[in-house]
Amino acid sequence: MRLIIIMLVLTGCASGIHDKALTIRSDVDLRVVLYSDVKSLHAAYEARGGMAKKRERAYGFAVIHGNVCELHLMELRAEHGPVITDWGHELSHCVYGDWHG
Repeated sequence: MRLIIIMLVLTGCASGIHDKALTIRSDVDLRVVLYSDVKSLHAAYEARGGMAKKRERAYGFAVIHGNVCELHLMELRAEHGPVITDWGHELSHCVYGDWHG
């Protein structure tokens, strides 16, 4: 799916945006991988080099290769809580890259 992003409204991010140069992509190929349980999401995070100590806080992550952005996220289901904020957070990485600092 081709996604042209004109404007992205972010929900709050606890880590904030740091004062470093941001990569801005306005034309992104988006792929979404959904997980029904946190254990599977965390296993995928670690398999792609994510650090185990940060995994407890990870409810989604983005993998960017050139113009392709792959989002790994929890399914939107009531029992998962407010994971919609993770969707906005990870999508912002597709546009701005790694802005955590």
